[in-house]
Amino acid sequence: MIMSNELIEKVINSLSEEKSELFVQEQDAPTLIEKKYVEVYNGDAFSNQEINTYLAENFCDVIVLGGLPYNGKSTLISCIYDKFLQDGEFQQYEFVNTKTIIGFEKRSYLARLSAGQQPNTKRTFRTDNPFLNLTLKQSKTNSIKRLILVDTSGEVFDDFKKNSSTIDNFKAISRANHFSYIFDISLIQDLKQKHSAKSSLKTIFRGIEDLKMFPPNIKIELIFTKWDKISDEYKSEADNYIKSILEELKLIITKIPITAYKISSISDLQKFELPELFEYWLQSDTVHDYDKIITKENINWINDYIKYLDHE
Repeated sequence: MIMSNELIEKVINSLSEEKSELFVQEQDAPTLIEKKYVEVYNGDAFSNQEINTYLAENFCDVIVLGGLPYNGKSTLISCIYDKFLQDGEFQQYEFVNTKTIIGFEKRSYLARLSAGQQPNTKRTFRTDNPFLNLTLKQSKTNSIKRLILVDTSGEVFDDFKKNSSTIDNFKAISRANHFSYIFDISLIQDLKQKHSAKSSLKTIFRGIEDLKMFPPNIKIELIFTKWDKISDEYKSEADNYIKSILEELKLIITKIPITAYKISSISDLQKFELPELFEYWLQSDTVHDYDKIITKENINWINDYIKYLDHE
């Protein structure tokens, strides 16, 4: 078991070390694009330019987190990060590296999880870089998984709700293996917010679908956060509410299955479904229609596709 201070030291030492990154890459694929230089990152979340460079050099699963402000995107990311920080592993995956430790720490500095401690994370703002990296190793097979978690600002989705044409500027979803929409289920305890939240969700999904932004074979999850905040008298109503959302979304998103997960506001309550969600993310094996995607402005993932073919 890796203690948290040892893990932090491991990450910091690896940020600018060529040896660590090459060790991971050599086990990842038999054929690699030759690197003539080593990218040195500053530890913060990747910018748009940095994520293009990283994706061009590494085959990754991209998890796009969406949702309106204060629904719990950054808290969910902090929960997963802190699982690795505490134990060095989570759901049979061992921590290998991250190039964005400062980005994680910014979202998690108030969420050091111990028994009974309450997460309280800072919001992600529009100006923040959203791309966070985790490199993991499957304990049984020793296979490498690289995740990019896209912590999109809630204000971005607020814009979608008001003007669906702004969705066309949301380039990350075109490369997503998963689109996970975060929904604060505790809002059902207020009648006005209950109806408004569902209406906003449907408007956002309809806008994305109308503009054909979802790539082929993407997986969609509705992640209902703060389930532990629901009083007993509302739990049956909450279950019915989730069923109605799924049924109504099927009329909008007709070709992509949608999975629902219940997540606590405290990540170490294992009776909720954080472990199942994380395992589902890591089951990705999505092949995208790159011929269409790479024609979009400021997107350069052709090398990523070549590496996928080599890997297979």
